[in-house]
Amino acid sequence: MKRHFIGFACCLTLVAALFACNKRNNSQETPVIEVRGVFVHPSTLTLKIGDSENLKTIISPKNATDQTIVWASSRPDVATVDGNGKVTAVGNGEAIITATSTNGVQGKCTVTVVTPVTEVQVLPSTLTLKIGDTQTLSTSIKPENATDKTIVWASSRPDVAKVDENGKVTAISSGEATITATSVNGVQGKCTVSVGKLSSNANTEPLQEFQVL
Repeated sequence: MKRHFIGFACCLTLVAALFACNKRNNSQETPVIEVRGVFVHPSTLTLKIGDSENLKTIISPKNATDQTIVWASSRPDVATVDGNGKVTAVGNGEAIITATSTNGVQGKCTVTVVTPVTEVQVLPSTLTLKIGDTQTLSTSIKPENATDKTIVWASSRPDVAKVDENGKVTAISSGEATITATSVNGVQGKCTVSVGKLSSNANTEPLQEFQVL
């Protein structure tokens, strides 16, 4: 009986020792530091179709245990993103690129994809007016699917010919002025306006001479 008791006591001692050792080992494990913030740089981005750019992330705190990031696009038809944060512009529009940590913290970048204006042509390219005359110019913009076709009109000499926001030219005084149409991305088209000269369709035939009897 005494022998069985001694064996049982030894078993208890061994179990207690193992438990204490395991507890000591657990107390020495590195604590998990959770991600509290994910910031995407840049936070806004404008690209042309076909262009690409790599996004970067700033994770807070810097010593977070797991800094794995999963990238996703709200509109892959506008902009795609790969596993490394490389964004590629696919079609006109706006997409939200999201960077998500393993514990669900997110950072975002708004990507705008545009088709820029490449050519602005003012029609007509030359114009002859008499003082007081008016004429509205028009524009031909390429490509036809340009995202923003807004045009700003300006005159090199408003004292000769002024132009309003709709391209309407008014002849003020004799001389020559250049009317410029500028797109939002800086592409320009021009029209040369001459004021005070006969228009191209004016009658230029010489007057007949009559003999006075």
